[in-house]
Amino acid sequence: MLRPGPAVLSDRNISALAADKSGRIWIGYFDRGLDLLEADAVRVTHVENEHVFCVNRIVPDIHTGAVAVATANGLVRFDANASQQQVLDASRRPNRGPCYGRSHLPRWLGVRHAGSLTFLDGAGPHSMYAFHGLVNNHVYALGVSGDELMVGTLGGLSEINKEIVRVNYTAGAGSGLKHNWITAVVPVGDEWMVGTYGAGILGWTARDGFKPLRKQLHTSR
Repeated sequence: MLRPGPAVLSDRNISALAADKSGRIWIGYFDRGLDLLEADAVRVTHVENEHVFCVNRIVPDIHTGAVAVATANGLVRFDANASQQQVLDASRRPNRGPCYGRSHLPRWLGVRHAGSLTFLDGAGPHSMYAFHGLVNNHVYALGVSGDELMVGTLGGLSEINKEIVRVNYTAGAGSGLKHNWITAVVPVGDEWMVGTYGAGILGWTARDGFKPLRKQLHTSR
């Protein structure tokens, strides 16, 4: 009796979502690039090329309207009109590996990927490695609050302030961290929520260190 309408999206394997300041929805796919869905939820623009595929994260800049798209082949910047403006890939940065995401910071930008942590500013890209104090080169998560940057890695958590590593936290070192592989870091008020691969979610404050959440979600294997 009811006929379904035509498909709007290019694929169903969605890996990232974001909304820009114009109300446009950015939809990233694992293997189909991007769909830009207009506010009317009818008009769609598909973007797919050698750089825009295997999308990991999409972050709009609320001030300029630009949008940064992290992919398996670099970081792609779009302007406020959704036109591809700039590509930062392995040939344009000092380290190799896919870009997993980015984080807005005062005056500079942090990009995380399999090789290290890269900062972008007016002077261009410069990277931080374990040689500079980072707890591990394999960076999976970034969280920012003011000048403070929390960097989640395969080997623990680094607390960075103004590009200087202040403290590294690892499991088994008396910090209370239950697992070294950090996959997500989010500030919530004066606390940080730290997601791990293997030990669930922990809360962290400078006063109390790492503590289990007050209300843990029940999980089943």
